[in-house]
Amino acid sequence: MTYVIDANILIDIEKHYYRDVFLSFWKRFEQMISEDRIVSVKECERELQSYSNETYIVKYLKSVKKDFFSKPDELESRYLLQIFERQHHQQSIRTRQISLGKPVADPFLVAKAKRLKATVLSNEISKPNSAQIPQICAALNVEIINFHDFLLENDFRF
Repeated sequence: MTYVIDANILIDIEKHYYRDVFLSFWKRFEQMISEDRIVSVKECERELQSYSNETYIVKYLKSVKKDFFSKPDELESRYLLQIFERQHHQQSIRTRQISLGKPVADPFLVAKAKRLKATVLSNEISKPNSAQIPQICAALNVEIINFHDFLLENDFRF
């Protein structure tokens, strides 16, 4: 199983899974990244950098796999077009984010997951009438899983 990981998960990992305490977690996490079982998108990297310019997790992920955060390829770009053809999903890019030049990773994560036949790994919760990851995943028939279920599914036990 391949997972396309969202910034909210990476932020939580950086805040709560200390490298010097959760050694077995980091070893497995790194192995999954090296095996391309956990991947992400360039917009997610930009979101993390807007969260904190010197975020440790970005440096770490790039040290494990230089191209961990990838740009969309041609097929992913077609999926992005499918996403934005739906007026409702256009709301995922908010006017304020555009005016401030802030990144929006949600549609890119779903497009990558669709291309890879992967699962989106995000803690976003489905809200009625929203244009967030859970709704975009549902529209494109892409699986989504939260971090707790990911840990259980992959037998991360401490």
